[in-house]
Amino acid sequence: MVAAVIICFVYVVFLLGVSKIFKVNYTEIIKTTDNIKRGLVYTVGICTVLLTAFAYAFDWLPSVFSFSPVVNKPILWVIPALIFAGAIWRFTHAKWKSFTPEGVFFLVIGAFLVGFSEELLVRGIVAGSLFDHGF
Repeated sequence: MVAAVIICFVYVVFLLGVSKIFKVNYTEIIKTTDNIKRGLVYTVGICTVLLTAFAYAFDWLPSVFSFSPVVNKPILWVIPALIFAGAIWRFTHAKWKSFTPEGVFFLVIGAFLVGFSEELLVRGIVAGSLFDHGF
């Protein structure tokens, strides 16, 4: 369990370090297509590849995508419902005219990378570690 917390910490520190290399402030990631590429796709892409290689090296990768504990608490559906509602609101209120087709493409790739690394880190490594320790 401590290892999972350390892995999360190292991942965040590494992500922040890689973002410094590409010199894009977090608040300016979606201002230009180049910022989207450097600040989102390249930064998260590098960290996702390294996290995946790390999980593979420790033979955690297969269990990440098969770990599915059954939790029978309907209240837990509130969280994904709120996230989905927020995503829909953001999608419908975005200033799409300010994005080029290339920028939208890189946003989609970036969203995939963020989702994949989040699932790998949180659901796979952290939740798997908590489950293995009886939580």
